[in-house]
Amino acid sequence: MGVRSVFAAISTNDNGEKVLDYVTVQWASYIPRTLAYGFNRLDDEGKNSLIDVFVRGCQQFDHMSCIERYVVYGWCWKYVHIMDGFSVKIGKNKGRDVIVGVDSGIRDDTPPQQHKVDSLDAAKEFIADRGHNQDGVSALYDPEKQTFHFISNDTCHLYKAIYNEDSKVLMRVPKGEWVSYSVEELARLGEDFDMSDD
Repeated sequence: MGVRSVFAAISTNDNGEKVLDYVTVQWASYIPRTLAYGFNRLDDEGKNSLIDVFVRGCQQFDHMSCIERYVVYGWCWKYVHIMDGFSVKIGKNKGRDVIVGVDSGIRDDTPPQQHKVDSLDAAKEFIADRGHNQDGVSALYDPEKQTFHFISNDTCHLYKAIYNEDSKVLMRVPKGEWVSYSVEELARLGEDFDMSDD
């Protein structure tokens, strides 16, 4: 069971080659909205810290539950296990810290999951073909353009400002299609998300 996907980030190794670090994810339907919400509430340094959490999560874990927004000691806090050093504070809710962090990262005693790529298109193709790219939303970070790319293999994901049928759709990830947002575009979209339900 889950909403499965792949998160990945392009980097350059010590030999100057482009590589794709990737991690399989169990619950990954809300990553575009989570990033947008976080980027909107952070200054430039904070945005870089949130990107760093995403990238290091891809580099240091083989599998994770998700990267998500949590109210510390909120209603679901007892169900998550935020990895040490893999979270960013993005604000407060009713006096409690709100964070975005890596939940339940797992690392086997094997080399990192890494794949050589020669282009952004090659990275996208690799992710789209992974068996774990299923009904969740897969995410790819391209540092050269500070852009996130999203895809889902099973269904269209819609992201609304608030949770009701009449809400305006702010973002969508159609089934089988890549959509791209720069960090700044995500930050602007994040202004309209109401995630104060904790």
